[in-house]
Amino acid sequence: MTDAPSVIIELAFMDRALPDDAAIKSAFFGQQAALGIREGLDAGVGPDPAAAATKKVGASPAASRTPVVFDGESLWLNSASRITRIAAWPVLQAWTKRHHEQAWRPHRPRADFRSLLLFRAVAAPEPGGLPPSLAAWHAFLMTIPPHVQDAVAPYPSGHWDLLHLLAAVPEGLDLFDAPALPYCLAFARRFHKPLTETDPKTLAHLVRRPRRAILAWLGFPEQEAVVRIVGRMPMQVLSVRLLRTLRMAMLASPDAVRLLGHVRPITPAVLEIVRGRVLREAVTPGFLQEMAEREDPDAQLQVRLLRDTLDMASLLRARAAQVAAAISTSRFRSCADLKRRHDTLVQELALLRVRGRPFPPPPVQGNADFEPLGTPYELSREGRLQQNCVASYGRRIRQGRCYLYRVLRPERATLALVLRRERWVLDDVRAKANRPVAPATLQAISCWLEGLPRGLGDDVPLLKSDG
Repeated sequence: MTDAPSVIIELAFMDRALPDDAAIKSAFFGQQAALGIREGLDAGVGPDPAAAATKKVGASPAASRTPVVFDGESLWLNSASRITRIAAWPVLQAWTKRHHEQAWRPHRPRADFRSLLLFRAVAAPEPGGLPPSLAAWHAFLMTIPPHVQDAVAPYPSGHWDLLHLLAAVPEGLDLFDAPALPYCLAFARRFHKPLTETDPKTLAHLVRRPRRAILAWLGFPEQEAVVRIVGRMPMQVLSVRLLRTLRMAMLASPDAVRLLGHVRPITPAVLEIVRGRVLREAVTPGFLQEMAEREDPDAQLQVRLLRDTLDMASLLRARAAQVAAAISTSRFRSCADLKRRHDTLVQELALLRVRGRPFPPPPVQGNADFEPLGTPYELSREGRLQQNCVASYGRRIRQGRCYLYRVLRPERATLALVLRRERWVLDDVRAKANRPVAPATLQAISCWLEGLPRGLGDDVPLLKSDG
């Protein structure tokens, strides 16, 4: 195991089918191993572990430096310089310290227990049938009751916090028919004000109250409609960030609650539209329902198309008021309606000869294959030649939010970089008329960006072609 100041338990396998023993061993110990120990985890909370954590220090698990040991009460994880102790169900507390230190510190593992069901395939391993480390993990995980495993394992994240919730408040299992609700409770420290840890007594009292009251305590509007909306959040997209975005949208406007009341399921793309007034007021419930039924990345592409269409209408309003008014007076009824009106605005925008002072210098130096579009005229000309809406990006470029490039080889395309977390990263690349580019073009872009100085493109993903 690698040296790390904290432990991340990752038990995620690429294939959800139940494998045989050899498949589990291979997945666990191979190059795509499911167990990783990495740096950078939050310190957790819990009762003072001094007495409990030290009672076995000096005993074999802590002193032997064996990588993974389960002693019947705790799982012990040893790295080159650190030891972590995770108390088994139903205690589920964790502490960590360096080997040379005496004091133990509370710790919260960020654990992915989706593979719990895989371990059931080895429900009764014969002695010596599993490697010692895997056998220790198996024994630790099997202390968790099967019905708790069934409830928690399907979630995409937050497994430690969900297990901790059910260990402290077993009655919380009744809430799992609406996956987002127990997820919010498990992360109550991120929703309830003041943002502090929530004691088990408070949670035990909460789970007995009506769901509307639980959500109100978590900061959501206290309405039955909100209970229904939260209940329609699909488990596979849940995250603290997404649920806080949902809460922010519903608190911002009654219109958001009304619109979301018509949509099943509530997806990230739907929330991206509903959370802001401009996008929300530009669409009908029918449009949102169509978005909910689309899968990413197509749904995110439609959100981008919506933003670009509204930006073009805004740019044209002063220069071609009659056309812009005709395009923007009614809400978008469907994705086909959005595409038709988007293409109309692209044609109108192509007729303009946009001029103005040059843009700020490009954040990433171009070359013979990738040329920065440094003036409003070049941007307008690129939009006209490529039949896209980049001419409306001038304000974003001047604000330092993005920069556009002309791609000349291996095929003609337009490329956008955006500033994200103080780094310029690839946002999108499209051929003429917004068609997807070829894999060879994506590879060329990746090679170009990988050669940039650190901080300029080191987070750029290798995109996949849509075609």
